[in-house]
Amino acid sequence: MQTQALQIHHDGLDRKYQLMIPDDPDGTLLIGLHGATQRGSIMARTTSFHELPDASHFTLAYPDAWEGTWRDGRAEDDDVDDVGFIEKLIVQLVDYRNIDRGRIVLVGASNGGFLSQRLICELPGQFRAVATVIATMGLAVFQRSYIDEIPSLFLVAGTADPIIPYNGGETPGSLMNNENAPIIGFEDLVEHWKNLGSFDRCEHYRRQVPALDSGELLIDTESCSSSSHSHRMMRAITVEGGGHQWYGRRVSQETLRHFGASTTEFQLSAEIIRFFGKVLQ
Repeated sequence: MQTQALQIHHDGLDRKYQLMIPDDPDGTLLIGLHGATQRGSIMARTTSFHELPDASHFTLAYPDAWEGTWRDGRAEDDDVDDVGFIEKLIVQLVDYRNIDRGRIVLVGASNGGFLSQRLICELPGQFRAVATVIATMGLAVFQRSYIDEIPSLFLVAGTADPIIPYNGGETPGSLMNNENAPIIGFEDLVEHWKNLGSFDRCEHYRRQVPALDSGELLIDTESCSSSSHSHRMMRAITVEGGGHQWYGRRVSQETLRHFGASTTEFQLSAEIIRFFGKVLQ
């Protein structure tokens, strides 16, 4: 797999992204959006999608937020056009990298997850499937989220997340250089998309896994399909006792203290890629 550092000039700014091109691409594009204060290269290392056999034919794009923070719609801060940047990135990759418009998927973590939810609403029909992790949706975005074109969805949150409150409320405004920004709760997010996407056939299953530090976490999974839209799927995963983590990685004790509990027994990256594989069949 070849890795390139590239940029796009958009809205007066030179926007950077990392592109990973497989030896035998199948037309699938996965866009990965990092958390606040990070970069696309960190998202690539965190997720390690390029190491998974089931993603070996995916073209992977990891854009950088401007000055480390995506304008994700939680706050009144639209000085940088991130929606337009991602749209322009898609157009460029479709035109020059032989990407199939029907095989574009999106993954976002934390701040990048909130932007992903915004992109579902403001770029409807662009994504075949979207996965958002340790994120819900800004209240302002929620109020304009009643759209017709719903992608398949993979949603993950931890009930003990110290950064993004599981039940909604306010997130730290300092992340958006603004006042505290209201968000909806994870269960409200799931119910919203379940109703809007006509996900009416659901199965529930739960399993316990050992936590990294001590004790156990409970992985509660709701897997849904739609009787009226056979191509559409949703998986909503609640990690009971889980923190603000990309689950499946080994992390330091300091990271666990600051961001909450995690586990290596729930391989999140592999689960996302398996879900995308089913959607793209």
